Amino acid sequence: MSRKILAKNAMSAVLQVLATGVLTFELYRFLNRHLTVAQIGIWSVVLAGATTGRLIDLGLGGGVVKFVAKYMGENSRAEAGTTIQMALAGMAVLFCVASLSLFPLLHSGLALLIKDPSSLAQARALLPYALATLIIGALSGVTLSALDGCQRMDLRAILGVTGSLVQLVSAYCLVPRLALLGLALGQVIQSVVVFVSGILLLLRLVGPDLCDFRGWQKSKFAELIRYGSGFQAAAVGQILFEPAVKALLTRYSGLEFTGYYEMANRMVLQLRSLLVSAYQSLVPYVAGALKSEEDLRRIYISSYRLLFLFSAVGFGLAGLWLPLALQLWLGRFVPKFVEIGDLCLLGWALNTLSAPAYFIFIGAGKLGWPVLSHTAIGMLSVAFGILFGSLFGGFGVLGAAMMALTIGSQLVTGAFHHRHKIPWQWLIPRESWRSCLGAVLGSICVSVATLAVGTSTQPRIIMLIVILSVGLLYSSRGNPNAGVMLTLIEEMRRRRHDSSRIPL
Repeated sequence: MSRKILAKNAMSAVLQVLATGVLTFELYRFLNRHLTVAQIGIWSVVLAGATTGRLIDLGLGGGVVKFVAKYMGENSRAEAGTTIQMALAGMAVLFCVASLSLFPLLHSGLALLIKDPSSLAQARALLPYALATLIIGALSGVTLSALDGCQRMDLRAILGVTGSLVQLVSAYCLVPRLALLGLALGQVIQSVVVFVSGILLLLRLVGPDLCDFRGWQKSKFAELIRYGSGFQAAAVGQILFEPAVKALLTRYSGLEFTGYYEMANRMVLQLRSLLVSAYQSLVPYVAGALKSEEDLRRIYISSYRLLFLFSAVGFGLAGLWLPLALQLWLGRFVPKFVEIGDLCLLGWALNTLSAPAYFIFIGAGKLGWPVLSHTAIGMLSVAFGILFGSLFGGFGVLGAAMMALTIGSQLVTGAFHHRHKIPWQWLIPRESWRSCLGAVLGSICVSVATLAVGTSTQPRIIMLIVILSVGLLYSSRGNPNAGVMLTLIEEMRRRRHDSSRIPL
C-alpha cells in the first residue's frame, strides 16, 4: 500500500466518522422528540438480539478483502468477480438460515427480558425488520469488504455516510406516522440502499465480470473460509458483548436504562471510531513492512505514544463536554444519562489504548491474543454482569461491562509488552502524563459540578468547561507527539486534492 493510498484511506475514514457522528446526533435528537427512551431501548434490544446471527459469518468478509485485493492487483477481474459472487451467495444462504432459526428463539427469549405486555408486543413486531436488517447488512458487508479490496476506502466511507443520511431522512418521514415501526423500517431501507449502491460501485470498479457467473469453485470458497475464519474467531466475543450487555441491562434495570445506554454508548463509540479508524489505516501499513522483532518494538512504541496523546486529548475533551452534549441531545438534564455516559467513556478510553498491540498482532497474522482478548471480554461481561447486576442493578451491569472491556483488551497489551520486553511504566508516556492527568481530573470536576447543580447549561458550568478544555489543550503543548499529529494532518491535506481526482 503506497503512502498516497494510506493518506487517502485514513482521511476518508476520519471524515466518515465525523459526518456519521453529526447525522447520528441529529437522528437521536429527532427520535427523542417522537419516541420515549424506553421505545429506543426496545429497538436496541431487538436489534442486538438479531446481531447474534453474525456468529455464523465464517469470516467471508475478511477473505474478500484479501483475495479481491490480490486479483485486482493482478488485473484478474474475472477472479475478483467470482470471489465476490461466492461470498454474496454464501452469506445469503447462511444468514437466511440463521434468521429462520433465530426468530422462534428471540420471540420466546424476549419474554424473559421484557415484562411489560405492551412493550413485549412491540418488540416481537419488530423482529422481522431486525432480521431483515441482519441479512441485508451481511450482504452489504461483503460489498464494503470488496471495496476495501479494491483499495477504495474512500468509496466505502461515502457509502457509510450515505447510509446514515438515508436512515435520518427515513426517520423524518416514517417515525412521526409509524412511531417505533418507522424506525425499524428506516433501518431496513438504509441497509438496502447501502447494498445496492455497493453493487453499483463494484460494477464500475470490477466491470461486467462481476455479473459473469463462472460456476461454483469449491477450492476458492474453502480458501475464503480458511483465511477469514481466524478473523471471525477473533470477533466472536465482540459480537456477543453488545447483545449480552443490553439483555442484562434490560433484565436488571428495564428498557429505559437500556435506551439511555444505547444513546450514550453510541456517542462515545463515534469518538472511539474517530481515533481507531485513522489508526487502522496506519498500523497495517507499517506492520506490513516489518522485518524484525526490533522493528515491531520500535513501531509499537511510537504508535502507542501517538495514540495515547490522541486518546488523552480526545477522550478528555469528550469527558468535559459530555454532560452538556447529552443534555442538548436529550432536551433535558437526566443525571442517570450523564453517569451512564461517563462510565462508557471510561471503559472505551481504556479499551482504545490496546489498539496498537491489537492491530500489529492482526497485521502480523498472530491472532491468538486478539481471539483470547475478545473471548475474555465476552465471558467476563456476562459473568460480572450477572453478579454485579443482581447486587447493584443496571449500573452494576454497566460497570462490569466496562471492567470486562478494560481487562480483556489489556491482555493484548500485556502480551505484547511481555513478548517484546517493553517496560510497564511506558503505558503512561512521560511526555503525556500532564494531558492524562488533566483529562481525568477535568472530567471528574465537570461531572461532579453538573450533577451537583442539576444542569450543564448554566453560564458558570459552561465557563468551567471552556477553561478546563483550554487547559487540557495547553497541557499537550510541547509534546513531541503533537508534531507527529500535525505532520499526519498536513500529509492528509496535501493528498486530498490528488485523491479527489481518482476516477471510479
